[in-house]
Amino acid sequence: TGSVTDANPGDTVVLRINNTSYSGTLTAGGTFSIAVPGSALRSDSDRLIEASITTRDSDGNTAVGRATKSYSVDITAPVLTITLNNVTADNVLNLAERDSTVTITGSVGGAATTGDIVTLSVHEATQTTTVDGSGNFSFDVAGTALAADADKTIQASVSKADDAGNIGTATTSKAYSVSLSTKAPIITLNDITADNTLNLVESQAASVTLTGSVTDANPGDTVVLRINNTSYSGTLTAGGTFSIAVPGSALR
Repeated sequence: TGSVTDANPGDTVVLRINNTSYSGTLTAGGTFSIAVPGSALRSDSDRLIEASITTRDSDGNTAVGRATKSYSVDITAPVLTITLNNVTADNVLNLAERDSTVTITGSVGGAATTGDIVTLSVHEATQTTTVDGSGNFSFDVAGTALAADADKTIQASVSKADDAGNIGTATTSKAYSVSLSTKAPIITLNDITADNTLNLVESQAASVTLTGSVTDANPGDTVVLRINNTSYSGTLTAGGTFSIAVPGSALR
């Protein structure tokens, strides 16, 4: 676009770009608007637009006006990065997490800066947040949405435009699994003694070791034995067994 003085409405304005001419008509207000391919501007080596207009006065005298306009080209989009952390501590959504709000976190890098907008997609729904001063972001997501997500994968993206208007975008995804099993652990207690009968010596012993095993539980879980209104505890081994010492007098 541009303007011309001392010319007539309807005069032809010619722009010369990369050895090609583009023309338009001068309006009654003395302005012009000419569409040119962006590729022509990009490929012009001297980054210079040459404009000309020829006009005639009422006596038939002609005059030519000329002008130039230089410009710059920036077609490089900013490069951004984005990372999603595990959806939960172990990246497995359990029953309790399904019934609560889960905080999804991540970080950005590259040209991404404070205040840039991050978009998260979970179960065909999207939400947005902004990058904080440390380059991190977080979303609060309903556990039910994570459980219902068909491919058990969340997606996140961040975009920004540079001063020239080039838009850079980074995307990432994080797959996770869901375990909503409510299966109760099964405890098996072994005989309390070799013959499962507490004799006098055993009843007077400082401790009798009670053993057993558990299925559908985790190593490190606590096993509690309740004997004569007193609790005794031990830790489940990696092999799914436990061994707890109790006073013989408690069994007696």
